[in-house]
Amino acid sequence: MEERPPLNENIIKGLIKARFLIQHAISHLHKGSELDNMIVIHDLDNAVEYMLKILCDYYSINEFKNQSIDSLSFPKLISKLHKRLTENKREGISYISDLKNLHKIRNLVQHAAINPQTEINKYIEKVELFFTKTLKNHFDLNVDELSLTKLIDDSKIRELMESAQKYTIENKYLESVVETRNAFENAYYMQIIKSNIHLNSVPVIIKFKKENIYVQSFFSKITNDIELLSLNIRHDKYYRFKSYCEHIPSEHCKNWQGNSVMQRPWNEADAKFCFNFVFETIMMWQNRVSDKLYDISENPLFKKYSFFESISDIPLDYFEEGSCLYVDNSTELVHLFYCARPTVDKLKELTKISTHTKIEKHFEEGRIESRTIERIKFIETDFSLVTNDPERWRVILWYEMIPFTSRFFVYKNGIESETTVYLNKASKQVLEKVLSFYDNNTNISNEILKVRKIKGNIECVSDLQGITIIDDDIINTLSKNTYIGGKNENR
Repeated sequence: MEERPPLNENIIKGLIKARFLIQHAISHLHKGSELDNMIVIHDLDNAVEYMLKILCDYYSINEFKNQSIDSLSFPKLISKLHKRLTENKREGISYISDLKNLHKIRNLVQHAAINPQTEINKYIEKVELFFTKTLKNHFDLNVDELSLTKLIDDSKIRELMESAQKYTIENKYLESVVETRNAFENAYYMQIIKSNIHLNSVPVIIKFKKENIYVQSFFSKITNDIELLSLNIRHDKYYRFKSYCEHIPSEHCKNWQGNSVMQRPWNEADAKFCFNFVFETIMMWQNRVSDKLYDISENPLFKKYSFFESISDIPLDYFEEGSCLYVDNSTELVHLFYCARPTVDKLKELTKISTHTKIEKHFEEGRIESRTIERIKFIETDFSLVTNDPERWRVILWYEMIPFTSRFFVYKNGIESETTVYLNKASKQVLEKVLSFYDNNTNISNEILKVRKIKGNIECVSDLQGITIIDDDIINTLSKNTYIGGKNENR
């Protein structure tokens, strides 16, 4: 017998994928519908074909390597491969006649739409035996040595799922469920930060929270169910998995708010259900990911420019991916971002006081280019835990820019100069520039100068509301781009 070739990563991954196909077939076994029976047969047949191709690759049997099963025909392939292996004094293909019959049934299922219900259990057993014997005879491996988690691309999620497997082997079933929960949270987070459904729901959620907590709760649930549909998650499996998570005790929860008490010991079936549900979900999402049109992080401008934000001297240290700023024509803004626990704790303290100073700085290649200072007032805030490991929070800040409190500064060669427009000192030409988006900006500027002449200084929004040609939109523009407080300079 020739020496067995060394195993490489591609062969290992191929074997794992074949095992996954068999497990996917088994997962449909007890569902009972005609469609599920068809899926079982197709998965089993695909797993066998996959294994045959792996053997061709492993032993470098090139005459079959680049041929499709259809062009060679399945019976011919399996017979020729068996002959080639035995000629080289290797183990042949086990259960050849059963595998050929399986392929015939698969063709009947596909082309004649028969229901293969009576054949399913027999062929699951035969394919599992074929897979187990092939692993041992040709690769010197046991099924338990093939970890499905190696198929997971994301290193953190893979680590959590490997940990879940390890705990199940050690009979630590609760700990295994905790790790699958953590893995699911991370995978789900990676989906929702790109979801238009989630992004569009955020301003509505925070505004409902302000008006009616019951409406907010209902809307959040409806949004979550729509999200599950868009992500192809089966509701029945998801809510069973969620029920397990709701029984996880406080020591395993970063934001514990009570849990249902498990009325029996955690068992292997609990751990296996959670692992299988999460693994299948991760693989579904992973396999449906399409390539990006481009990677924004590779754009030189992305690396060239950066910014810094703080509220009352507390830096907003958040993960840029998934953040969003919602701006309309009013002075109100909604800011969505994700961050770690320390930032959340500091922001929660801030919410006890409604009015704060917000600072934003922009940098080019590490050098400060501009700075904006404004006063804001919190309207509503929302903090919710997204992932336990790592601890990651979703923050929604709904705040109002206090009118006429924005000041602007630019930097040249490290020297700061102020570019703020002081409403009570600005010339007609400067006011026209601020209002350049409006066709009647000259008339509006003249009216503002008249108010200043009569009142001495404009002190608040109401001083402008009596002017016929100044509507709310114009007032908002002036509120966000001019300043009336503090030291006045001729600008």
